[in-house]
Amino acid sequence: MTDLILADARVMWRSPELRDLLIRDGRIAAITPAGSSVLRDTAANAERIAVDGRTVGAGLWDHHIHMNQWALARRRVDVSAAESAAHAAAIVRDHLSGSPEPHGSVLVGYGFRDGLWSDKPTADLLRVGDTAVVLISGDLHAAWFNTVAAQLLGVPADMGCVLREAAAIELSARVGEVSAELLDTWVAEASQAAARRGVVGVVDLEIDDAPAQWRRRSAQRTT
Repeated sequence: MTDLILADARVMWRSPELRDLLIRDGRIAAITPAGSSVLRDTAANAERIAVDGRTVGAGLWDHHIHMNQWALARRRVDVSAAESAAHAAAIVRDHLSGSPEPHGSVLVGYGFRDGLWSDKPTADLLRVGDTAVVLISGDLHAAWFNTVAAQLLGVPADMGCVLREAAAIELSARVGEVSAELLDTWVAEASQAAARRGVVGVVDLEIDDAPAQWRRRSAQRTT
């Protein structure tokens, strides 16, 4: 691995003076005052990138993530901004007006938080023709769906239109069923998106055999 010098950087949690950082074998090997001759002597062949005063900090770890769910959520309708059940339903309708769902498929949204809503989520609010709609809550512990989705997925009528805890998690798993190959591709894309935000590692608490999944992905080098 070629040595790398990040020149003229501000190091997070240190004094504001500019520094040069030597990266060797993926680790910080030295930090010197900007322009110091030390790195020119010890790493003469290093690649040099001038960061022009940008801040360099430690990589971020997400210590509680459900990686499969995040990979799936990135392809779902975001209703996290909804301030009411009616607002969430309006977001769904707006989405469908520009991107109709194929017949027989399920439109899945994510991110709603109904604890502070003044109205209640109902099946009628999510009535959008013959389109099945399932919305997953932001904490993954609730699912709200319309009558078409209930019929398509075999949810008994006496269970209502909002499921919570185990029943919601089971329904979420059903609407999230995709092939392992496709899921791995989506997880790889999600990992790359996280890396662009400075995330260097995660603790995956997916309710699944996560160790086996990550071993498979590592062997296939999809992340």
